[in-house]
Amino acid sequence: MKEKFSRNILRYAAVTALLGMSYSPLYMNTYDRIILNTFSIHEGVRTHIFTVLGFSLPLLFVVIGGIVADIYGRRRVWALAVCAFGGGSLWLHNSASVPESAICISGIAIIILLSMFTAWKNGSIAWLFDHEGKEGIAIAHGVLFVLVSVFILSGYGVHTLDPDWVPSSPVYTLQYVGILLVGIYMITFPENYGNQHGSFRETGKEGLFQCLSNRVVQLVGIHFFISGFSFSNSFLFINLLSTYNDPFFNVDFNTYFGITYFCGFFFAGVLLFLIFLYVNPQTKYTNAIVYPRLFMMALYFIIAIIPSFPVFFIFHGVIIVLSLLSNVAILMLITQVIKKNLATAISLLVIPIFISSFLSYRWISFSYGLGWDTLCIANGLLAAASLGILLHAVEYSQKDETEPTIDTEIDTDTDEKILD
Repeated sequence: MKEKFSRNILRYAAVTALLGMSYSPLYMNTYDRIILNTFSIHEGVRTHIFTVLGFSLPLLFVVIGGIVADIYGRRRVWALAVCAFGGGSLWLHNSASVPESAICISGIAIIILLSMFTAWKNGSIAWLFDHEGKEGIAIAHGVLFVLVSVFILSGYGVHTLDPDWVPSSPVYTLQYVGILLVGIYMITFPENYGNQHGSFRETGKEGLFQCLSNRVVQLVGIHFFISGFSFSNSFLFINLLSTYNDPFFNVDFNTYFGITYFCGFFFAGVLLFLIFLYVNPQTKYTNAIVYPRLFMMALYFIIAIIPSFPVFFIFHGVIIVLSLLSNVAILMLITQVIKKNLATAISLLVIPIFISSFLSYRWISFSYGLGWDTLCIANGLLAAASLGILLHAVEYSQKDETEPTIDTEIDTDTDEKILD
């Protein structure tokens, strides 16, 4: 019988929380705007170069990264992603002194490193599943969410004690050096493979075949594409403040989000523990996909009807909890139905999220003229569409529900040597 809080579960939660990639584990970022703002580039050829690279490199790396993880080791690729994030962030933070002639080269190098991170971190899901199973995914994210809530509370406490405190340059440098060291330390984690003795082409074809032939995976991919177009809750909040002057809560933006996200992550973590550890460990994880999405849809429509800050304040926190629970259950569903080369298949599933998020970010400026109620209704309709798609995915998964066949080759030698 596996430990409820095994070493691998704690490792995954700690590293993921440290990197701040907790809300949507499969989400990919683009870093072109960060580069442009850092180097104060607002027009010209370099703007187009960084914009194109910021979109294309993550797409290229995510496909390559999944295949490499299955062949050469998921822990290796995950550790390399963490090192790339630490190195790229450290380089970016100390780039103010870069001469004009070296800005283009430095910017491209930083985008390459950060794109490697955002594309290759997704192999951590396959690594965790291979060692702990789908229940381990739920428990690990419960630990992760509680850790994130502690970090949020700590940051809010520091801000309350000293509202004018801003992290100094040495603090940032120490943080990024620490992330680099964590990436190096990760070589002590146990390794696992999806297709260690397969070729690059064979592994990629098998991963693509699973995405194209498995109805559940197809439906989840469509859900990912639709969900990427949802307006973020921060955007909705800003729109609400510009539309209504509700004196019921006189709090600033940071305080509001500190409270709601602390409560959201904390209660999501506690609920995962209660559901999968103490209430009913055999609970069908598919229920955690369907019901949270149903309530999210209803809450968005209610918020549209009652456009007030207190209502949004309360319901926003509830939506965060429901979204986190549903995202974890969807990860469990993916790992249940994908039988071979899990890292490759997950990497391919990330592409619809990235494309829709990129497109929605580019046209979001056109939505500023829309009313608060229209934005919430749009989110509710998107949630309804996702709910219908996920219902079909769950139905198909239950028709042919079998125990997952883990196709990986797990190397425990490293872990055993450490324990010795």
